[in-house]
Amino acid sequence: MLGAVFIGIYILTSLLMRLVILPIIIPKPTFDSTLVNTASELNKNLPMVIDSETSLDSITALPNRTMRYNLTLINMASEDYNVEEVIALINEPLRNRIKTIPEAEFFRKNGVSLSYYYFDMNNKYFFEIKIPAGEY
Repeated sequence: MLGAVFIGIYILTSLLMRLVILPIIIPKPTFDSTLVNTASELNKNLPMVIDSETSLDSITALPNRTMRYNLTLINMASEDYNVEEVIALINEPLRNRIKTIPEAEFFRKNGVSLSYYYFDMNNKYFFEIKIPAGEY
């Protein structure tokens, strides 16, 4: 009978550890940490030239469910172009593409905002296009 009590106490202690104590000591990963891992995996294949004008250099997971794509416009020097005109050329096609590609479905379903951070050919910051969750 003493053995049965010992086994009962052992089982109860194990359950208590798994259900109460461990979740306090070892918190569940946040969704932002999932994005950090996703960015890390994707970065293994970067940089990558994605068209004749653009290189995808890296992806950064930011707080508050945001992914930032760091891109270079490989044939443009920022001082040679009007930034507003370049944004106008890129913004709508970018938003339309994000709305339709299957690869963005995970981000859409999980409320992830997207940020496209552009640099010019001299690695100088050029502009940013933000697409909040729910807009794509």
